[in-house]
Amino acid sequence: MLSLWQLLQIHACTKCGMCEEICPPFFVTKEKVLSGLNRIETIKEIVRRAIPLIGRLFFKEKDRERALKDLEFSTFRCTLCGACEMRCPVGLSLKDIWIALRHELYKEGYYPKKIDMIKENIEEEHNVFGEENEERAEWIEDLEKIEFGIQIIGMELHNLYVFSMIGQDAKEKAVDIIREWIEAVAGEKK
Repeated sequence: MLSLWQLLQIHACTKCGMCEEICPPFFVTKEKVLSGLNRIETIKEIVRRAIPLIGRLFFKEKDRERALKDLEFSTFRCTLCGACEMRCPVGLSLKDIWIALRHELYKEGYYPKKIDMIKENIEEEHNVFGEENEERAEWIEDLEKIEFGIQIIGMELHNLYVFSMIGQDAKEKAVDIIREWIEAVAGEKK
């Protein structure tokens, strides 16, 4: 359940929309349902419905069901990158709210059913993919064949995403990629 503090934070939202501007899933899809602002408004709606008299007078069960399905869709597509929290001018602890919301939705049965498969894989093979432990690190051998590089596409690039790789060689390659990116951006600004 969301804590009282988290519920108060949700109600402190000013609806400025700054979290939408920075949200990767929303930025890519432009689907309003994926935005943090939409999530906050949906939570507020569900909280209002939870008040017995108001809920019985104005809200139907099917509306609650729709709201929970929207929250499921949005919350489990959130990358939990924390960009919305860093951008929020009010200083809301949005990442903690999204994590608590995931827990609550899971308990209520509103979650992607792939999670059940992942849970089974972890229980049986001790990894999310369900691969045998002896074969889990075979992909590392392919790293030698991969050519690392980065292409800068104009000055519209706002974020650089670097995925964690295993091994010192991979870390050094990641540092080289970041260095190339910084040098390329610095060169374009001149």
